[in-house]
Amino acid sequence: MNWPEAAVTKYAALNAEQWEETMNCGRCAEVSCTDASCSGQSEIVYIMDQCPGCAYGDLDLSPDVFESITGQSYTKLSIEWKFVDCPISNNVQYCLKTGSSEFWVAVQPANCVSGVQSLSINGQETSVIDSAYYFLIDGSGESVADLNSISISIKGVNGEVLEETLSLSAD
Repeated sequence: MNWPEAAVTKYAALNAEQWEETMNCGRCAEVSCTDASCSGQSEIVYIMDQCPGCAYGDLDLSPDVFESITGQSYTKLSIEWKFVDCPISNNVQYCLKTGSSEFWVAVQPANCVSGVQSLSINGQETSVIDSAYYFLIDGSGESVADLNSISISIKGVNGEVLEETLSLSAD
């Protein structure tokens, strides 16, 4: 899977409460320094992980982003941030979780402009595997999907719906 080039250095971990059991994974945020020593500088970051030790409203910024907006090496400074659309130019990509089959399908979307509110596979609502941001349907022994022709519908937090029929390979 191809990630946006900027996500390699411009990333952040989100506090546990706002992480919302991975539902904010992959979203973007605009971060601005509000401390007197660096007021006015901002960057867009990709939310890639949870920060269990962070308080509500906190982000743990990558070293590159922190230095870019503060001009300093790592210390605690006041910031403000808000979710924004990601600057994505590629199409949404999908990763099929190892072990997926016609009976149990887990799919991870990437390169979404906004966050994912919900995802359905072949018209069936999915649950989220919290530790890895995979959306899952479990047929409990019954066939739920032909991986050669699987319909995915994503509803973004911005209300937009993306529907695609794909051929995904199991390993």
